[in-house]
Amino acid sequence: MEAKTKPQEATPEQLLKMLDLQLAQMRQKRAVEPGNKNAIRVFSLCVIVFGAALALWVLMYMLDEMKPQKPGSPAAGNDAEVESVK
Repeated sequence: MEAKTKPQEATPEQLLKMLDLQLAQMRQKRAVEPGNKNAIRVFSLCVIVFGAALALWVLMYMLDEMKPQKPGSPAAGNDAEVESVK
């Protein structure tokens, strides 16, 4: 009676077959998945770096535009020349 209630343990051959089936399923699942994840990661990283560089360039340009002009600079001289011509 005890032999019938006890679950039968798998033999090593059965365990190897189960492992082979699981590995085959994993290989098939990986083969079906679309695209290359590494390529997507590299592209995303490039987009982030390019976006950060562009944002830095815009901020530096805005900072340069906000600087007060020096009295001897050519830009300040152009304003004075325009007023003297009028």
